[in-house]
Amino acid sequence: MSYKHLFQLSPSVCECNATQARAAMVNNSGELGAKQIYLGQIKAAKQKNFPQQTINELIEMLESELEHLQYFQAQIRQNKNFKPSSFDLLWKPFSFYLGYVSTIFDIQIAMLLTKQVETVIEQHYKEQIGELQNAEANEQFIAKIAKFLADEIHHKHTGEQQSQNLSPMLKMVLEPFFAKIVKIAIFISSRV
Repeated sequence: MSYKHLFQLSPSVCECNATQARAAMVNNSGELGAKQIYLGQIKAAKQKNFPQQTINELIEMLESELEHLQYFQAQIRQNKNFKPSSFDLLWKPFSFYLGYVSTIFDIQIAMLLTKQVETVIEQHYKEQIGELQNAEANEQFIAKIAKFLADEIHHKHTGEQQSQNLSPMLKMVLEPFFAKIVKIAIFISSRV
């Protein structure tokens, strides 16, 4: 799926910053969702008494997502033409329960969710970097997204390793379902 539609100019944002403003808005939503997914996973993992190593891995991924979220929130606060997505009001509780429920069922399902979320985000960030470079956006902003991309790839590999023993039939059903949820969230958060 191409994400080029996410970078159309908005009349409320000056032309020079439109691509960067859209990127900050959609990335803020994405990182907010990731934070909530990991919070839900951690809560469920603790309730189900998963091994501390598993909980620590989830906490480590959460901390990484918090760094990303804080950066995009700061970008929105510092730039009067940047704004958070209105979709965040729905996305925040939905993503928490997505993480929570996936973990209550099975840690491998939770890790499959992580893998699929990060796979979509990896593709999104790669396309976004190209769009930002073409729009001659701030180089520091682009460098931050490239750094965050590396973090997301690491999370994807963790999810891949931890979900590799999940039944192929379950993977076949859940992988496209989880990916579709993230793609829909990106689409909506880039527009409202």
